[in-house]
Amino acid sequence: MLNRFRKVLTPMAERLGSFLGSLGITPNMLTSLAVVLALATIPSGALGLYWLIPTLIITSSLLDWLDGAVARATSRVSKLGAFLDSVLDRISDISYLISFNYLGIDIRLILIAIPTSLLISYIRCRAESLGVSLEGIGVLERGERVVMMLVISVTSIVFSKVVGDYLLTLMVVLSTLTIIQRLAYVIKVLSGG
Repeated sequence: MLNRFRKVLTPMAERLGSFLGSLGITPNMLTSLAVVLALATIPSGALGLYWLIPTLIITSSLLDWLDGAVARATSRVSKLGAFLDSVLDRISDISYLISFNYLGIDIRLILIAIPTSLLISYIRCRAESLGVSLEGIGVLERGERVVMMLVISVTSIVFSKVVGDYLLTLMVVLSTLTIIQRLAYVIKVLSGG
């Protein structure tokens, strides 16, 4: 879904990436800062600083979005950088979801959301290691999941944890659908169909 916006936002990201690169900022700096901010959502919730959670989700995801732009602008694209970015993205996703516990969201939903979110990414990783690209396959890619987690955090604070529970349930359902879509696509491609 967000692929349409990506086409519009990519030129802006590239310009910003060039600017940040000219300041000496490296992709790994942005990646590291992004995961530190994501991890900070958990103690923010524990300390009752609930509005910090969506603020940190926005900031860390923007930094994560820019690390690739800086890598391309500074010719620092590397397999190690791609690997670290992918692993740290999973840590960020888990941190966001754990922080929801402090917003009153049902822990059982969180414990279902974590593996479904991870499975989406694992399927993509494994498929791509076999030469099958899954970009654009499935209703809930990472960008959509991050936006949804941001919406869940804000609505849980503004309205109630019940709204957050419903939205996280929707995210789990859409994540499950994405898993099924990706599995079906990979099976079709690898079986020659």
